[in-house]
Amino acid sequence: MNLGILTAKYNHLKNSKYSFRWFAYILGAIAFMFTIFHRVNAAVLAPYIIETFQVSGSTLGFMSGIYFYVYSFSQPIVGVLVDKLKPRRMLTLSILTISLGTFLFAYAPSIIFIYLGRFLIGAGCAGIFIPTNWIINKYFAFEKRGFLLLILQFIGNLGSVLAAAPLANLISFLGWKGALIFIGFISIAIGILIWLTVRDNNSYSEGSNHLSDSKEEEKKGWFSIVREVLQIPVIKYCLISTIVYAAMLSFQGLWVVPYLIDVYQVSKSSASSLATLIPTGFVIGLLFFSKLSDTIYGKYIYFCSTVIITSIYLFLTIYTGNIQPTFLPSLLFAIGIAHGATPYLLKIYALVLPKKNYGTALGALNVTPFIVTALYQSFSGLLFDLFGGPDILHRNVQSYRFYFLFLTISLLVASWAVFKILTILRRHYRNIIYHIRT
Repeated sequence: MNLGILTAKYNHLKNSKYSFRWFAYILGAIAFMFTIFHRVNAAVLAPYIIETFQVSGSTLGFMSGIYFYVYSFSQPIVGVLVDKLKPRRMLTLSILTISLGTFLFAYAPSIIFIYLGRFLIGAGCAGIFIPTNWIINKYFAFEKRGFLLLILQFIGNLGSVLAAAPLANLISFLGWKGALIFIGFISIAIGILIWLTVRDNNSYSEGSNHLSDSKEEEKKGWFSIVREVLQIPVIKYCLISTIVYAAMLSFQGLWVVPYLIDVYQVSKSSASSLATLIPTGFVIGLLFFSKLSDTIYGKYIYFCSTVIITSIYLFLTIYTGNIQPTFLPSLLFAIGIAHGATPYLLKIYALVLPKKNYGTALGALNVTPFIVTALYQSFSGLLFDLFGGPDILHRNVQSYRFYFLFLTISLLVASWAVFKILTILRRHYRNIIYHIRT
């Protein structure tokens, strides 16, 4: 096949209204995978950062938390911008910002440049999920959206699997700085592909469910939209329940590898391999619970999973340094499996948020889980500085017991909030299904 025929076929695809929507979705999902990868890779990088820069626990917690501070405060801006700039420019700009931050992190001569790199990574990652969610809701028919959201979560959370043992193996081969440089170049390649293939004119027309209806409602300001959303009874409890997500990212995304090294004296590579069990369990749990979450039992599964997660952290509090090493893999895997039901929160948002301003509303609500996560990581670092002992490279068992107690108490509050959600859904949305509010 000669170049002329290939060019003609490409131009035909380029001029087709719907042909590029799958490119947009797949590349958005891959970009989201990078978002999750950078969200949790601090756990594997932590021992190397501590050794290289001789930093304390609070410094490490702040370094990891910078991502979440920037990510959370960027969400309202992203929610507004995605409706203006559309996915092509948003995704390209975001992934290239991630690349720049990754290079700066890798070449950092001091901890200040680590902070700056992490800042740029957080800013870039902030602009991925909402544009990709926008693609699903604008480009595809209603009956495909639940499945596509599931696959987006699945692909995205493969990033957390890659951020554990695979990243540790790459570090052992290239060094931690070389591994990040390699990842930075891959990010650039993804950004180029997004710019070349994503188009912004693939909206799917489907009658009353069409999100780009020409009969536009009167435009509302950002504060008016947020005020309207916060008046929805279930929303305040949804925001409190994001503690579950913050606790998971605090442990999986920062402290699980140091915990295994400090308490059980395993090597960095072995600790990273064990840490892989949490995201692996999460991905499997996501697939297992996804079908059940689409039924009337979804809300009960969501509540039970929160109770199970709380129970696991209570167990870790009581038996912090006395767990049999052979039992640790099962425990870490169970943490991941139980969290597989937590994306049910997105189904609730899809039910109750106004469809016209969905991007802006979701962006505003998306502030909470990430600002809470940032605070959790910063506070946990302070806990380890106060109770971890004089050796900044290794923390004692008692400091981890305080840490798990903090998570347990927090999750008891989250369990109460999820119970309130269940009560409201039973009262007002008895036949809750995953659909866009009309």
